[in-house]
Amino acid sequence: PEYPKNCPQDCELDPWVPGDCSETCGDGVRTFTRQIRVPPAYEGAACGNLTKTEPCKEKECPVHCELHQWSSWGACDTTCGPGVQTRT
Repeated sequence: PEYPKNCPQDCELDPWVPGDCSETCGDGVRTFTRQIRVPPAYEGAACGNLTKTEPCKEKECPVHCELHQWSSWGACDTTCGPGVQTRT
């Protein structure tokens, strides 16, 4: 007797679920995952990747300045009248 052949069942996947960015500021990587909803059967199409990564940036990192002592005053730029004297 000949038995009926089962129809191929392609893999079915859930939607991508994003993970957290690997960095709280600056350049990082976000990993997305998904689960198999229905596994393939009877020579149906295989499942694709279950994870993928993409670059991410939550925000720019703050720039921390470092201040030093003032330098000595420079010479005045004029010998009489109003002038400018600077220091850095």
